[in-house]
Amino acid sequence: MSAELIDQANELAERRLEMTIQNMRINHNAVSATHCLQTFRCRISQGGGLMNYSKLSDGEISVLVGRRVKSGYEVILHPNNPKGAQLLWGVHGRQCSYGFFPLTHPEDLFSTMKKYRIGIAPAGKTVWKATHESGLQVNNKNPLRAAAIVFLMLQDAMEAKTDEQGI
Repeated sequence: MSAELIDQANELAERRLEMTIQNMRINHNAVSATHCLQTFRCRISQGGGLMNYSKLSDGEISVLVGRRVKSGYEVILHPNNPKGAQLLWGVHGRQCSYGFFPLTHPEDLFSTMKKYRIGIAPAGKTVWKATHESGLQVNNKNPLRAAAIVFLMLQDAMEAKTDEQGI
């Protein structure tokens, strides 16, 4: 990947992350928001290229996945379960919510894995590998976390390519 493309992807990821962090702060998740921003900026300042999702918590990954696959909802860190996200929406003036746990409930992530052709397979006795046909690959002890990270990396790559083409 060219340095210019990496810079564009980093700028896009930082803008998206700033929006996520702003929403986390609004919803009283300031500690998680601050950690998320520090992790991202540290990664970029070290010249590491695209976001290193492996440094984020399960809850932060869940929020990022939720924002990508449930775009019609406000997505925040789940207030009672730090590994999940909470989807919020309004109906007839009432606030409704639903738990979204893509890293612990396969039913929350499987349709995304199928749509984007992300596969998982054992990579050892305690490690799983998630892969995409583009060559993106992540190993993790949690197969759903590995698949979620591949999905986020794939989305970043697709957005960077779209930005590069000016679409």
